[in-house]
Amino acid sequence: MYIDSIDNTTKYNYHSEIQEVFQKHIDERYFFKLFGNDFWVDIPSENYSFLKKSCEDYDIPSDNELSLKFNVND
Repeated sequence: MYIDSIDNTTKYNYHSEIQEVFQKHIDERYFFKLFGNDFWVDIPSENYSFLKKSCEDYDIPSDNELSLKFNVND
């Protein structure tokens, strides 16, 4: 937060950063996948490195939820 010297108003300085996020899929459904829970759990990067050695890693298709768009005129 800072005060603008021109018009003496309070301004805010924001910093946004997207970091890596690792998740593990938990599938507790049974009986032909009709009952139970299906969810994702956040895991630390150290655990991800360990788990990656024992299983296969899949990319999640992007729905452009985290896409950044820039105005060319800026």
